[in-house]
Amino acid sequence: QAAIFLVGAWLVMRATRQTHVPGPSAQVWLRLYRYYFGWVLHLSVLAFAFLHIHNFTATDLSWWMYPVLVLPQWFTGLVLAWLRVMRGIGAAILLHALFNAGPLMLAWLLLQAVPQPVPG
Repeated sequence: QAAIFLVGAWLVMRATRQTHVPGPSAQVWLRLYRYYFGWVLHLSVLAFAFLHIHNFTATDLSWWMYPVLVLPQWFTGLVLAWLRVMRGIGAAILLHALFNAGPLMLAWLLLQAVPQPVPG
């Protein structure tokens, strides 16, 4: 499990080593981009967090539990956004896939370890 993570992290670093910066002809666009970047980043992270609220079954939840459920998603979104800015979209997608693969691998390992009942 650790070896898979290390190989994945190495592939992310290898695939996203260089980033490209816009040339001087994009000065006006770049100025607007820098001005609104913080707003766009945080709004997209909040959207990411609220989209993942459907990961939970919320039949009888109190309203105050929603922020508790959204906070880990929000923090993960901030980490992925930071990685997107620093290393590119491919690195963020790969980290998200590795992050999702952890619980899936754990569930698969548990299913393999638990003996299945024999029918009949």
